[in-house]
Amino acid sequence: MTVPPAFGKVIIQMRELRGIPASPGVVSAPAFVLKEDDIAVPSYPIEAKAVPGEWARFETAAEKARLEVAELLDRTLKAAGADQAAIFDAHLLMMSDPEFLESLQERLGSTLRNIERIIVDLETELVDKLSRIEDASLQARSADIHDISRRILSHLMERTAPDLSTLGEDVVLVAHDLLPSDMIALKKGRVRGIVTEAGGKTSHVAILARAFELPAVLGLGKALSGISSGDILVVDGDGGRVLLQPDAEALKDATAAQAAARAAAMSLAQIIDLPSLTSDGQPFILKANIEVPEEAEAAWDHGAGGIGL
Repeated sequence: MTVPPAFGKVIIQMRELRGIPASPGVVSAPAFVLKEDDIAVPSYPIEAKAVPGEWARFETAAEKARLEVAELLDRTLKAAGADQAAIFDAHLLMMSDPEFLESLQERLGSTLRNIERIIVDLETELVDKLSRIEDASLQARSADIHDISRRILSHLMERTAPDLSTLGEDVVLVAHDLLPSDMIALKKGRVRGIVTEAGGKTSHVAILARAFELPAVLGLGKALSGISSGDILVVDGDGGRVLLQPDAEALKDATAAQAAARAAAMSLAQIIDLPSLTSDGQPFILKANIEVPEEAEAAWDHGAGGIGL
């Protein structure tokens, strides 16, 4: 009996997933799937006399969180610049917002539930309100609220978030979503690209991915359910494509695109400090008009778009 060539072999076909092109570039690497934290937040009644103690627990956790965010702000300022560091400046302001603190304290006294439950309930309410707003930039504040909430809860519950800085090999980071603090924790040179189910061009993930020059495709919805850690991915941040288990030709194209990008970067690096002069030697200033989001997006899509004399 003749045995068919494919007998006993698992044939893996390449799949193409489509999302939002959030940060340019092409990269190929194994996937590292960051799973959602599914640890249950405790919920239990407290006596009125226990309210001061619960609030003291919150203040201790919040102060630890503020110190961490202040450190993240400093690291981001050094790694990516003032515009990106402003994300964590906003976190510090939100954690010190009197209205936010008064709301927490009032709910603690009126509901007589533990402070962890109060924080989660307020977070859910605020995120729900933001989700009904059409402005994408305001919707992105949901990530800030979740980041702050997760950080304070981590200290209250004495648990440690996944440490993305300890990755031992080059990977494409795959997640439902990433928080600003997740992005700053990435080990430089190990995370080669980013793929998420949520997010868009104006999200913090997109902003920081562009600052760190990491190709990123966001907003893939539930398409990531078929990706496992170790699967080979090609991330096309220009076209908004993710290739799962790419074939030899796709890998060859990705390698060529990466080589071309490196060559272009080296070429630009040689002229970046040269003065801006016309062919007849007249100096001029390069400017980009990005006063509104649509113009900023157009400028980004054209690389150095919006440039004029």
